[in-house]
Amino acid sequence: MDSLLRSLKKHDINWLENNLLDEDCDFIIVSDKEGSVIANKDAPFDLITEIPVDITNKIKTLDFINGIFLTDKGPAIITVANVKNNEGGGEPPGLLIYGRYITKELLSEVKKTSDSDITIFTNGAIVSTLEQKSEIN
Repeated sequence: MDSLLRSLKKHDINWLENNLLDEDCDFIIVSDKEGSVIANKDAPFDLITEIPVDITNKIKTLDFINGIFLTDKGPAIITVANVKNNEGGGEPPGLLIYGRYITKELLSEVKKTSDSDITIFTNGAIVSTLEQKSEIN
């Protein structure tokens, strides 16, 4: 985490974009503590430049938050964490956000565990394990 912390403080975009990889995530974002995006990998359009104020305000009182965020590419599960040193101290200079889109395939994995069909309704999309309800792959 210290390499991430140093790169964030220096705004080393090249290091951030080349070293933030996670096969289980669809996108990764690094922002300063005010929410201005410094670097990203495959971020949805509505999160390319700035993190919503609701998120930056909430993370000020917690180490990390998880939730569902509606993006222009559909709903996504996100984890937002303060970037701290390896000892967990110091004032965090920014945020690290991992996201995974909620797709029919992801819900199918959850369905196997819960043995129940799952449907997520949003203003723009329906994602479901039920064949007739899926409008997003």
